[in-house]
Amino acid sequence: MAKDHKDPKKAATALYEAMKGFGTNEKKIIDTLVGLDNETIQKVRESFSEQYHKDLIKEIKSETSGNFERALVALLQHPVEYDVFLLHDALHGLGTNDTQLIEVLVSRHPDHLKKVVAAFHKEHGKSLDEWISGDTSGDYMNYLLALAAADRDSNSSPVTEEKAKEDAQKLYRAGEGKLGTDEKVFITIFSKRSWKHIRRVSEEYAKLYSHSLHTAIDKEFNGDLFNALKWTLEFVENRQSFFAKRIHDSFKGLGTHDKDLVRIFFSRLHVDMYEIADEFNKIYGKSLKEVLHSEISGDYRTLLEKLLAVALE
Repeated sequence: MAKDHKDPKKAATALYEAMKGFGTNEKKIIDTLVGLDNETIQKVRESFSEQYHKDLIKEIKSETSGNFERALVALLQHPVEYDVFLLHDALHGLGTNDTQLIEVLVSRHPDHLKKVVAAFHKEHGKSLDEWISGDTSGDYMNYLLALAAADRDSNSSPVTEEKAKEDAQKLYRAGEGKLGTDEKVFITIFSKRSWKHIRRVSEEYAKLYSHSLHTAIDKEFNGDLFNALKWTLEFVENRQSFFAKRIHDSFKGLGTHDKDLVRIFFSRLHVDMYEIADEFNKIYGKSLKEVLHSEISGDYRTLLEKLLAVALE
């Protein structure tokens, strides 16, 4: 990538030139954007609008297509903007994309999630709570609403053995230790306690009851609430493993689940992609780079490979 493209104005010009006239210079688009952090990309979007009175994302959508288009749009969006899109995409239309919905609500930092919830309301004229309540029901809905409240304790709050043990005992009494299940206790602890605290609760649970909290959830829950609680626990225990496994899942079966791959890849690109790629290698004995190369193709593959290479530097 030419050094000039780190200048937002020059990058905007390069992108305009790559798309003007007949045909599109996909290589130039890729080379211009790879290596830019999200803050710079937002400045490029602003400069493009100021110079050419056009919206860069709309231009990209009109000049590209398929998975390459989807990946470029994800790369260009601000993280809050992208999560608003993901949540709306999961909830609108026929049915609910529960995998996408759970993943976003479970894995985003509370401070970030508060911004997403506010931006969602502003963009769609209806609160995220209203959308969730209209599309889901029961204890699953209650858990999603509790997550969307973004009222989780800070990770900087002290975690003590005593408090973790107390919550482990509460979970046991609400689940395995009684007839039936008190879902509200699980929902409260999993949505309100800090990620570090829940991780410690899981450790204490295993010490107290000689099997994991995962086993307890397997026994006590099913359906979407089961998935949401299970993924919360997997995420807090090892977030890099959580995302490495989901990237691997996107390659399972016939063809690649590109929508899932793009969502996970671009949600984590500027967060912890280096660590996720390392974890992927440890779990599956092959590099993420190798798998991407074998599973996807064209400009879409070129873009993801180049972005991954920069993330791994």
